[in-house]
Amino acid sequence: MRRYISAAIAAITVFAAVQTVSAQDASLDRIERKNTALETIEAHFNQTRTLQSGKEIVSEGTLYFSSPDRMSMIYSVPESDLFIIDGKSLYMARGKSRQLYDTEKNALMRSLSSTLLYCVRGQLRTLAQENNAEISVEDTSAGCKVTLNALKRSARGYSQIVLLYDRTTSVLVRMELVEFSRIRTVYEMSDIRTDITVDEAVYSIPEL
Repeated sequence: MRRYISAAIAAITVFAAVQTVSAQDASLDRIERKNTALETIEAHFNQTRTLQSGKEIVSEGTLYFSSPDRMSMIYSVPESDLFIIDGKSLYMARGKSRQLYDTEKNALMRSLSSTLLYCVRGQLRTLAQENNAEISVEDTSAGCKVTLNALKRSARGYSQIVLLYDRTTSVLVRMELVEFSRIRTVYEMSDIRTDITVDEAVYSIPEL
């Protein structure tokens, strides 16, 4: 009798695990499908960067995305900051620092660029693969929460990535990036508009 009960419990456990995987795959498929279909995104963002010391650096601005590989974060606070991905080019202005990178030649910037674009495009399986991470999905009242945890420490990339996609539109509304150095950056998007005309000027990289 015990043997039969144990077998029944094992069968139920396997069935539940299969159902969970199927539900997770369905959520990942939906997020990728809906975001792949988007041409453009515009949104206000609030950014909170927490350093190892616990100090928080708060900023905000407007995010633009044009499929497949153009993204711009134009800061209003502080006004001097700017972040642009335009294909293989990545430009960062932070304070007095101005840097332009060719992501084909810089592995760290290539990882940063691809991570952000995969998050926005909802290509989460590819993101997990490139970051050597395991992935889990949870449906919450706020939306679909996707968590990626790195399987081992790396010289670059993130120990954890937590993403929240809108329940109805599947558009990214919150992104949390935790570096191996324990620096944590959270982006929260609001006033989101999709498939609108985006001015090409927002991807214009200033001369150094």
